[in-house]
Amino acid sequence: MLRRFTFGTLIRDQTPNRPIPTRRVSPQLAIVPARVRSRYVDVILQLIDKAGDFVSDDIWFRVVQFVTNNEDLQPYAASKAREYLDKIAIHETMVKVSAYILGEYGHLLARQPGCSASELFSILHEKLPTVSTPTIPILLSTYAKLLMHTQPRDPELEKKVWAVFKKYESCIDVEIQQRAVEYFELSKKGAAFMDVLAEMPKFPERQVCKLFYDSMRVTWMGRLDTG
Repeated sequence: MLRRFTFGTLIRDQTPNRPIPTRRVSPQLAIVPARVRSRYVDVILQLIDKAGDFVSDDIWFRVVQFVTNNEDLQPYAASKAREYLDKIAIHETMVKVSAYILGEYGHLLARQPGCSASELFSILHEKLPTVSTPTIPILLSTYAKLLMHTQPRDPELEKKVWAVFKKYESCIDVEIQQRAVEYFELSKKGAAFMDVLAEMPKFPERQVCKLFYDSMRVTWMGRLDTG
């Protein structure tokens, strides 16, 4: 019988001798070593990759919140998201989290091979035919972010992205249609476009700390492991 992968499974497989924390920890992520924080990102992405069908949206929301609040992790998270997109088949949840992270932080990889805005658009757009309707708005937002972060402007990339926006302007889904129309118009307005699509602000530190420590405490204690 196929074992169901969970947060706890991955943590215990990779850190079998780690003790369960019993003392109260400080709610400051700054004191958590960088290697621990990057491992947290690794584990969630591995969880999504191995068990996407069992991963609810709140799991990938957590990694987004965590990366948003840790600037030193943003290039690393973007690099890992880019790596997963190279897989021939990836779960739709991985498409969501990868698209979001690369939309926000993909520009930090611009000088790395295969990570220009045009290349990121191409590899993400290859996934669009495989995703369901709720994921399309995320991809459209990512395309808009890629345009925004491309300085100086790339006319060829604009042409490709605008063609996608025009295609979805008549989509029957209201959210997709609205985003396509708004992004198409905003992407021609320079500074206004950048104001609207400004980088996500940080989440309240206490909220993110609680998500981090709750997740790690649960995984160490194995409460998510169903066997």
